[in-house]
Amino acid sequence: MRTKLLLSLVLGIGLTVATGVLTSSIQAAPVPTALYNAPHLDVTREWWTAAQNYVHQDLKPLSIDDGTPDWTAYGENPSDYFGCSLNWGDVNGDGYADVAIGATGYPSGDEWGRAYVYRGSETGLSTSPTFTATGEKVFIDNFGIAIASAGDVNGDGYADLVVGAWSYPSENEGEIYIYHGSASGLSAIPALTITGENDGDEFGTSVASIGDVNGDGFADIAVGAPGYNRWDKNRQGKVYVYHGSAMGLNATPAFTATGENVLDNFGTVASAGDVNGDGFADLVVGASSYGSSDRGKVYVYYGSATGLSTTPAFTATGENDSDHFGKSVASAGDINGDGFSDLIIGASSYGSDNQGKAYVYHGSVTGLSATPAFTATGENDGDLFGQAVAAAGGANGDGFADVVIGAFYYNNHRGKIYVYHGSAAGLNATPASTITGENDYDYFGQVLASAGDVNGDGYADIAISAIGHSGWRGKVYVYHGSGSGALPTVARQLRGDGSDIPVQPWGSSHTTDTFKVQVNASLPISPSLVKLQVQVCQPGMPF
Repeated sequence: MRTKLLLSLVLGIGLTVATGVLTSSIQAAPVPTALYNAPHLDVTREWWTAAQNYVHQDLKPLSIDDGTPDWTAYGENPSDYFGCSLNWGDVNGDGYADVAIGATGYPSGDEWGRAYVYRGSETGLSTSPTFTATGEKVFIDNFGIAIASAGDVNGDGYADLVVGAWSYPSENEGEIYIYHGSASGLSAIPALTITGENDGDEFGTSVASIGDVNGDGFADIAVGAPGYNRWDKNRQGKVYVYHGSAMGLNATPAFTATGENVLDNFGTVASAGDVNGDGFADLVVGASSYGSSDRGKVYVYYGSATGLSTTPAFTATGENDSDHFGKSVASAGDINGDGFSDLIIGASSYGSDNQGKAYVYHGSVTGLSATPAFTATGENDGDLFGQAVAAAGGANGDGFADVVIGAFYYNNHRGKIYVYHGSAAGLNATPASTITGENDYDYFGQVLASAGDVNGDGYADIAISAIGHSGWRGKVYVYHGSGSGALPTVARQLRGDGSDIPVQPWGSSHTTDTFKVQVNASLPISPSLVKLQVQVCQPGMPF
């Protein structure tokens, strides 16, 4: 029997430190809520979607009020475009998030491309990369144009990495590279490479871990090829989904979808989370040039036991011609705390003078809302607000997911990012925090991402790039979460086989009937109680 989990913490007044491992016996679903006060909880199968939203996002607050970064890194050379892509995962299973960064222009504009991983620790990210990989130097590879944690595609408990090289080898066919994680970090040699179907496809322009779309316990990935069907003649675009397995990622796609029209540029991919609460991950795809006038369109495909639906369950189209709706797409986490993932979409060219606009659609048992529950527009003409969007973790620790939106043309291309807090009613209309780039033409906020929790303090961190900084050398900023009005909490899932190896999001517990959840929490006053609530129910049933 497959089941899914919803985790939340109830902290007693005055708790100083509490640590526990939860295991107990549950044989069927749905079941009553189980509390931390029993030492053991066993279930037939774990599902980590809601747990990822509630533990890794909602319960880890982020505060960036003073705008001072806690960590920065620079590209090695001018014209490296360091920071052109950002993502995170725990590639060595030590409990700290690691940050992956792409530099597609490396070295000095020759565009072989390079990928870097900086290791998380108790003191934050390492000052030097612990992993680097460079394009094959066949011609202009643009290796690193897209980078993402692949989740745990082979179920070994370590996050894996996927890197795209859209120009490889010389006719823009495109290629992706999969590196497996381990206790010592990422493999030096890719475990798998996959090449695009045709010249001009630009396969690997967009890559994403999309969770577990078929419920087999292995993470799956999506790859976009926006130039599919010959870049100079068609550009319909195409998306490919590859399923994970015990042997790693399957080289043959389990799912493909093609754009509706020529010049749609269908292929901006991201996880949609689980928007209908059925326990299967969903996929969102943007086609920012949809229609003959660049209006833009977004498609969501639902997961199931057999994989993704062949036709989209949800679509939305831009309001106006030239909006480029779907330029950016992302899961927003659970903004209103109803147990369903929500979706955020950017339309960076919205308005007659490219102000830009962002839209949020709420999930529900029937899927995404037909109309947006929240919209926000750029401050000024030409800001390109919504060029990048991402979940920002639980910025104020209130149990609701928050989002971050970039406007990289703001104030003479200096750039600016905006953090909006979630609530039971949805996102607040006014941003809770903003940060502006250091210099004109830095393009701060063109790329942004959640950084997970790089220092293990229980607070969400975010990463922002300024790829134009210092002659396109590029610079990346990481802002640590802090305790502004919130309580630190750390919870994670461990294997049930006795090894206590961490389970990556959507991963397997490596047993048929057991998993473990460990929680650390602290409050500043005197000792009290903490309990971890675990709700288990069958896929297809809401919490």
